[in-house]
Amino acid sequence: MSIVDMPPVRRQIMRATVAALMMTAGWATKVETHAATTASARERPQLQASDLVGTYMVTGTETDGMPYLAPRRLVITRGPSGALELEWENGVGVGEVIGRTLGVATWARGRTVILVMDVQADGSLSGRLLRRTDSGTHGGETWRRIAR
Repeated sequence: MSIVDMPPVRRQIMRATVAALMMTAGWATKVETHAATTASARERPQLQASDLVGTYMVTGTETDGMPYLAPRRLVITRGPSGALELEWENGVGVGEVIGRTLGVATWARGRTVILVMDVQADGSLSGRLLRRTDSGTHGGETWRRIAR
């Protein structure tokens, strides 16, 4: 299912989630620690959304800290709006790049999910995931590119 095929209410929820995520990510970038702003980090070029288009293998942990049972496949494409569209075997999401961070809003198990992924020097992405109403905060994923 693509984002345009979603029911209107679900699209609105995802848009609102991405907007909130982008505001939070903007705030977070202002409070970076000194360690995160080393010379090597400043020398890296700005990330473009098109740099992330491709197929990835996803590993990670659920919000309760339990590891995923098996790696999952993720495909990232550019949508008509210019936003990144993400498609896992079990769902879809929409993403936006700010600096070297990708913010993603998606839907899983009937709940909104927000991922904040940092692009690593080797091109992989890693970060946290938060799922609405989950009590755990240990969710995270690592995405390794397997094809462009």
